[in-house]
Amino acid sequence: MIRASTRGVGPLLALFTLLPTSASASGFDEATGKVVLDDAALGVGFEARDAFPANVKLAALSAFAQPLPSYAVDELFVSAPGDAIEGDGVFSMGGRTAAVFLDLRGALDQLAGRRIEVRVWQRAKGTRAHVALVWYGAGADDVLAGDLIGGVELGSVLFQPTGRLTQDGWEEWSSGPVDARMGTLDPTVLRVFDEQLFGLQSGTADYDSTLRVELDGLEVRDLGEARVPDLACRLVDEDTTCGADGLCLYGRCVDGAAVMGGIVEDSELRSQYLERRIFELRYFEGGRYPLTQIDLFEPSLRSQMASDATARSFRSALAIAYQRLADGHAAPPVTSLRFPVANAGVCIHMGEADLMPTVESAPLVFGAQAGSPFATMLAPGDVLISIDGMDPLDWAPLARRYSAFAGDPAARTFVSTPELFEAALKSGAEITFGRCARTDGQRCNVASVQRITIDLAELAQEVWSGLPPAWLTAYLPCDFRLNSAVPGANDHEYAYAATRSEGGVQYLQINGMPDQSLPEGAAWKTTVTSALTGGPERVVLDQRLGSGGSVTAVDHLAGYLTPRSDFYAMNLFPQLDRTLDATLRNQLVRCDRQSSFTKSCASFLDWPLGAFSSSSSRAGSARVAVLNGADVSGNDFISRILTFRSLGQTRIFGGARSYGAFGVVWRRPAFLGEIAGGSFQVHDSVFLRSTSDTNLDFTTGRGVAPDEVVLQKQSDAVQGVDTVLEAAKAWVMQ
Repeated sequence: MIRASTRGVGPLLALFTLLPTSASASGFDEATGKVVLDDAALGVGFEARDAFPANVKLAALSAFAQPLPSYAVDELFVSAPGDAIEGDGVFSMGGRTAAVFLDLRGALDQLAGRRIEVRVWQRAKGTRAHVALVWYGAGADDVLAGDLIGGVELGSVLFQPTGRLTQDGWEEWSSGPVDARMGTLDPTVLRVFDEQLFGLQSGTADYDSTLRVELDGLEVRDLGEARVPDLACRLVDEDTTCGADGLCLYGRCVDGAAVMGGIVEDSELRSQYLERRIFELRYFEGGRYPLTQIDLFEPSLRSQMASDATARSFRSALAIAYQRLADGHAAPPVTSLRFPVANAGVCIHMGEADLMPTVESAPLVFGAQAGSPFATMLAPGDVLISIDGMDPLDWAPLARRYSAFAGDPAARTFVSTPELFEAALKSGAEITFGRCARTDGQRCNVASVQRITIDLAELAQEVWSGLPPAWLTAYLPCDFRLNSAVPGANDHEYAYAATRSEGGVQYLQINGMPDQSLPEGAAWKTTVTSALTGGPERVVLDQRLGSGGSVTAVDHLAGYLTPRSDFYAMNLFPQLDRTLDATLRNQLVRCDRQSSFTKSCASFLDWPLGAFSSSSSRAGSARVAVLNGADVSGNDFISRILTFRSLGQTRIFGGARSYGAFGVVWRRPAFLGEIAGGSFQVHDSVFLRSTSDTNLDFTTGRGVAPDEVVLQKQSDAVQGVDTVLEAAKAWVMQ
């Protein structure tokens, strides 16, 4: 991504104090002014640790994820007869005590098959508690010991404010209704973080160890029978088998709230929340094409204001709305710490199935990680024929909620193909591959195609026994390269850059565009400089895992390859309150040049090529082959700038357009217990060939098209040959 600012976009417009209270709220004794937990299925006061129910245990971690000794934990229980909302004591955490876990294993056995709600009161003393009910498939003990990523988190529900609060600062927070049992698993822990951790992690805030938050009055309420049936399922029959509240996870119906995050329960607050998110898109989104898409998906968001909306429909609508925006920097709010991507070490990409009886584009296996059961089942060149009996590309829309792609719609099929296997695995699909064992380049007939059918639900069934296999959460970075142009041990990593010279061709492989003020960016810059400073005549630039980055890296690389006579500048415009014309542009440019890049004029950025780099166009006359795959933001910019080259020839090879994310990404504020508020692009860009160029053509949402559309051939894959790389090498040597 291109980064220039992390400014937020304003507060939530809701006033929680005006919300109606819930009929299932905890009791309140008006005579004592205290919450009463008598009707709770499980109640936890915070007078002392030894006063906890027998099956509830507590673990606390420091800001450095180190377990606190027993005496330090006991000191967190504070006697406060006049201040506590329940009983005579409160639990004071935050700051040096950054994480607390209530181990619930064995405490909720009586609620199997029931629908529950968990509530807790908190009072901010400079910070707030971020609370979640979590289901771990394995590794809970590791998490409680300080390995926060050591558990296999299958589900979690974030707490939200209920609207009940007191004049002295106590606020009630709730999980919302959710089925207690997730498949065969009961809730494992109640996880409480100092919310400062998320600001620290995202780089938007410092961490103040002196701040505190108090907890009190925890209760688990029995709301009746579970909503979601415990049945086997496939994604294709999810609606009929699992019902509106359920979804299919590893072949089993579970509550959608536990997988995708809960719905905003109060209908008034949900309407305000969605209005706020729509407002952000309409008034802060910078992409001009994305702005035209809002009217197309706004009705689906507004439909979630209705009383029959469910967690699954609500979170799916949000996820798909941001995808349909066609803003490659857009992402929906984050509501879970579950492992975000798990492909079991299998990579599939769109290719040309030229060995099958009918030659067509189809998902091809590029590789399977050693240790995964698929390593012995699948081989490069195997073709994904069906998912749940459907053509994979017809099945894909059913799994749209699992997709993270939000760029140029024309690139969706190509770029999001690797997500198909991830979605099939998560849903527990039955998948079928076809294999042609011929190595002579001739097609197999129907009878000679070997079919490999894998029931992913059956393969993953151990997840429900509390012993999920290690491969289930494995991730093999899938980067659209069958072979790297410049291989290295870490050639999938973001800051990777490597170069080599062979046969008169300079090969340069990059992934992201790291900020050159950082150590990883400085090393990247050194590699790019060494590759291009000698003025090579032929260059192969392999950026098929183009994850974006900083303006400094874009400027440095583009500056070597592009003469200033071929390309002048980029103008990055935020959303404007008037029509852009030459006069307004000139005013903004003059304003910006009187300021600085970090203090720009009305968020407008004038970016002449070379503004952030001293690199000269030493390779400006080179014949340059560019290999694109999934290229966003900074890598988008490189592709676009190189299309202006005329002194040297340029040819782009790839399977589809780049993302078309031509602008700066901003984070959006998190509301209602969200871990992160998501992101959007605040600019759109106009590319200028010269100082006299008067075009006002915005580019976001429409990526750079390849000059030569090349897909990996199945016949090459079975022999370990990278079709795209070979095509680029052949052209650059002409």
